Amino acid sequence: MRPDDLHLLTRSARALLTGIALALFAASNAHAATTPLTLTAGVTGNMNRVADGYAWTDSLGKPRTALLARNNVAGGGVLDRYAYRLANSSTRTVNSTFSGAGGFGYVVSHLPYVDNCAATPNTQFCESIRSIGDDSPLGRNFTGTYSVKLAGRHHAIHEFKTTYPRFTGPHPSGPAFIRYDVPVTIQWLFVNGRDHPLWSVTWDWSAVPASLPLAQQIEGDSRGPYGEMDFDGIPNSANVIAGVAWAINAKRFSTTSAPFTLNSSWTWSATGDAAIPFNMLWIQGGNAQMGMVQTSLLATHDAGNGGYEGDFQGLNSPAGNRCPDPPGYRMFCVWDWPFQSIENNFYDGSGALSATNNTNGRRLAWGAKLGAIGRASYANYVNATVTQAQAKSYSTFIVLGEHGAGVNPLADQVNELQQILKAILPITATASIGTLATSGPAGIGRSDLQAYTRSGYNPVYSTWDVSASASKATLNWAASGADALKNPVVRVLGYSMGTAPSTVTFNGTALVSDTDYLASIDTATSTLWVTLLRTISGATNTLAINAATVAPVCSMDIDGDGHVQATTDGLIIMRAMLGLRDTAVSSAAVPGSPRSTWTDIREFLVTSCGMVLP
Repeated sequence: MRPDDLHLLTRSARALLTGIALALFAASNAHAATTPLTLTAGVTGNMNRVADGYAWTDSLGKPRTALLARNNVAGGGVLDRYAYRLANSSTRTVNSTFSGAGGFGYVVSHLPYVDNCAATPNTQFCESIRSIGDDSPLGRNFTGTYSVKLAGRHHAIHEFKTTYPRFTGPHPSGPAFIRYDVPVTIQWLFVNGRDHPLWSVTWDWSAVPASLPLAQQIEGDSRGPYGEMDFDGIPNSANVIAGVAWAINAKRFSTTSAPFTLNSSWTWSATGDAAIPFNMLWIQGGNAQMGMVQTSLLATHDAGNGGYEGDFQGLNSPAGNRCPDPPGYRMFCVWDWPFQSIENNFYDGSGALSATNNTNGRRLAWGAKLGAIGRASYANYVNATVTQAQAKSYSTFIVLGEHGAGVNPLADQVNELQQILKAILPITATASIGTLATSGPAGIGRSDLQAYTRSGYNPVYSTWDVSASASKATLNWAASGADALKNPVVRVLGYSMGTAPSTVTFNGTALVSDTDYLASIDTATSTLWVTLLRTISGATNTLAINAATVAPVCSMDIDGDGHVQATTDGLIIMRAMLGLRDTAVSSAAVPGSPRSTWTDIREFLVTSCGMVLP
C-alpha cells in the first residue's frame, strides 16, 4: 500500500480500513502457523538423478525433506536423499549409497534357490537366470512412470508404477515357462504433522491364469521396501552397525551388545501388546537409526521372509553357539533371519564367514515368504497359512532418525500403532455424524475390500476414515489409561465441497486452520484430509468438521486460505474499495487459495459481506 493511497478514501472508509488493519495485525501474530507442504519438481539428486522434492513439518514442528528419484530411467523410483533436524538443531542428511543397490523403497523378489541349473534346469529359478540373468533383480533397474496423486496443502502422495519379471511353469506343453511382467505400484505419503513417510505397495499378478496348478504358479517372495542409505556426518570410526532389532509377532528381538558381530548377545523375549512387525538397525557412534514399521497386525498382513528353520522366539542368546555351522557363532544362522538386513555382510571374497568382524553395511529390507508373490495360498514366517487374491499389498512407515538413550523414534512409531491395534483396551473411535469405515480397499490401486481390525482405522494410509453426512463428520476417540495418540490423521470420505470446512472444533472449541488442524482437499476422490494437531488421551476427544452449505459468513479472510493477513486480505479490500477490478485486485490473493480470482472474490464480497460492486 502506498502512503498517498489513503487520501483517496472517505473518512468512514479510512476508519474501516484502520480497524481492519489493526485486527489483521493482531490475528496474523496470534499463532505460528504450520508451513504448507511443498513439492519441488525436477530437483537434481545423487549421481545427477532427476528427482521430485517434498518438504514437510514433523510432529515437533521441525522441517524434513525427501527427494524421490524419477523412474523414467533405470536407477530411479527410489528415496534418493532425506534430511531431518537433530535435537541439537543441526540437520542430518541421509543419502543413497553409491552401490548398485543404493536408494531405498524399491522392490525385489527371490525365487526358490537351485544349486545347480545344469542338473535341475526345469525350475523358475533357472529359467529366470537364463532369461534375465538373475533370479532376483533389483526393482530400481526397471523403468516405469511417476506421478503426483495428491498435492494437497498439507498432504501429498507420490506414485511410482513399474513391472517386475516373474515366471509361471514348468508347463507340461507349449512354452515350458511363461514370463509375466507383474505390475507393481508404490506410493509415498507425506503428511504435515507426521514424522515419517508412509510407503505402500501392491503387486498385481491378475493377468496370470488363476486356474494354474500350484506347481506352475509363480513362487516369489517379497522384499520391498529394499535398499541402502548412508548417514552424513558420522566419522568412519563410529560408522559401524551397533545393533539390529525386529519383530514378526508380539515377541520382539534385539541385540544387546555393540558393535554388532555374529557373536553379539541378543534377546527375543520382550513381548509387546500387539503383533506389530518391524525391522531396524542403528549406528554405533552416530546417534542414527533406520527402520520400517508395518501399519497392520501380522494376522492381517504377513511379514518376514527368512528361513525360520529354528524357532528362537522367547529365548535369549546362549553362552555357546546358536548357529552350529562353521565357524559357529552366538547369533542364529544368517540364512535364518526373518528380514534381509546386514547378515550377508560377513562373508569375505572367498565365501568364508567371519563371526568377529563388524560392518558398516546399510542394506535393509522388508518382506514376505516364498509364495507371497504369485500363490493363492502359502505358509508365512510363523507357518500360518495365508490365502490371498492375485495381489499382495501392505504399508510400512519408513523411519529415519536419532538413536540413543531414551531416543528411539521407531519404538515410538511401533507404540503408536500398538495403542490402536492391541486387543485389550485399544484407542477406539466412534462417529455421531457420518459413519466410521469398517472396511476399505485391500491396498493401493485395488477395488477388492479388506475388513479393518479397528473401526475407522485404515492401514493403507494409517488414517481414521469416516464417510461424511452432507460433507460433515463428527468423531470421538477414547483412550484408556496412559494410552495416547499424537496428531491423528482423518480422511472424510464423500466430502463434496470444493472448499475448506467452515468450522472445525475439538471438544467444542473452535480450531484455527494451519495452526490447530491441517486440511487438504482431494477433489478427484471427494476426500478431505485433516491432521489434528492434538494429543489424544482420555475418554473425550471429539473432532467436529462442518462444511459450509450456504454462502460463507463474511470474514476478514477474503481469499479463503485460512489466514487473515494485512498484505493479502487487507490489500484486496483496499483495492476493491478504491474501485480497482480484475487482476488488480486478485493479484493480492495467495496463489492457489480458494478465492484467488476476481470472480470468486467479487462474489464473496457482494454475497457474504454486502459490498456494492459493479
